[in-house]
Amino acid sequence: MKPVVVLALVLSLCLGGCKIGRDTSNDDVPDDAVLASGESLGSIERLPGGTPVPTDVRTFLSAQCADGTLVLRTNQEEIASPMDCSQMLPEGVLARFIGQPVAIRAQDGRLVVENASAGTMDFPAPEPRVSEIDVAP
Repeated sequence: MKPVVVLALVLSLCLGGCKIGRDTSNDDVPDDAVLASGESLGSIERLPGGTPVPTDVRTFLSAQCADGTLVLRTNQEEIASPMDCSQMLPEGVLARFIGQPVAIRAQDGRLVVENASAGTMDFPAPEPRVSEIDVAP
């Protein structure tokens, strides 16, 4: 069979459903999911005496609020929630967390971002939704 015919056959079989070269292991996971109260992205454990130990963290990249939507971005995901933008934290507070390892948890309608040395940031977030970001090169 000629290469052009084989290519045409493969393309015709793939139309509408072929997933060549794509990781499909997470195709059944929704593009975004609600982060329920008590759930977290990453964790910072405490040793006896209270010393924080990052065990599963992500790098905090940014926090923005526009048109009533808060968006927190890490190197692994984006978390969005409705928020009154007048409640946004000052740039000086945000700057302490940029580029730092953090864990993020939903707690009683709020998002708490924690860093072992910088402390915590707290955002009103009644409906946080998490979307994974594409980190492939």
